[in-house]
Amino acid sequence: MSNDLQPTCWIIAGPNGTKAELAVTVFPGSVGGLTANVNRWRGQIGLPPASGDDIAASAKPAKVGGIESQRFVMASNDGKKGLDAVMTPHKGATWFFKMSGDAAAVAAHGAALVAFLAESQLP
Repeated sequence: MSNDLQPTCWIIAGPNGTKAELAVTVFPGSVGGLTANVNRWRGQIGLPPASGDDIAASAKPAKVGGIESQRFVMASNDGKKGLDAVMTPHKGATWFFKMSGDAAAVAAHGAALVAFLAESQLP
């Protein structure tokens, strides 16, 4: 994992000129845990922190290849920003697949992100 801390990013076009960014990062260990990571994402789209229980309840199951993962989908209170992120533990590291940007673009590509990750294989 020579690219630790260096995200790989793509810009994704959405409807009506909207855009989202898909970033893939991998970090050793659990990188602060579930609550800290999800609350960081919440802050990035202007949402207040949530409790660990609320975060755990909001997790949706996802798979990256055959690896059980957790997916979090959220939108800003004004509906303008969106985020769709998947956390995957793998070989002592945590992989993050985060699509964020204009809510319309994020929503338009959420199903494609899940399908892509389900067919992907991590090294």
